[in-house]
Amino acid sequence: MARDANKGRFEPGSGHRCAGPGKARLWVHALDGDHNAVVARVGAAVEAVVVHAERAKCGETNMAKETKGGCLCGSVSYVVSGKLRSIVACHCNQCRKTSGHYAAATQVEIGYIQIVQKSLTWFRSSNKAERGFCATCGSNLFWREINSPFISIFAGTIDGPTGLKMEQQLYVESAGDYYEVPGIPVVAQSTLSR
Repeated sequence: MARDANKGRFEPGSGHRCAGPGKARLWVHALDGDHNAVVARVGAAVEAVVVHAERAKCGETNMAKETKGGCLCGSVSYVVSGKLRSIVACHCNQCRKTSGHYAAATQVEIGYIQIVQKSLTWFRSSNKAERGFCATCGSNLFWREINSPFISIFAGTIDGPTGLKMEQQLYVESAGDYYEVPGIPVVAQSTLSR
């Protein structure tokens, strides 16, 4: 796809758009009721449109098996083509309120996730982060720090076996009194390896 300078929009069928090394490559599919592509704002710095499910052919070096997932009603789905981080549990108050328990999430570089969405909504839950959920069914799907090159994906939204293990946890001091925290290492969020 190429940006049409005269019309200020992307024209389908005119090739693939691919960022260079170290640049974010987030392809967002957003279809209106007539199945026309519309621009979806993603974070403070990334806008992308993909028409007819075209994928970038960027010679990726961080390729892994495709991982698919989505929300309960199917309005939001995603495909990850990069390596996922091990699962991290978070017991913070925000994760407990948005998930109904504690959250368990993996993470990937933004450039390796393709989001197909009809009803994805982002909620700015703090001055440094936002959460993505389906506006139709309420499924909690994503968490990301503002301007970060990474996006966290809630593990329960992944389709089928993940091949991942929960290896670390955060904010156990905020854990609910009705459950035992898992017997895995407690780490500070700032020390998580990406």
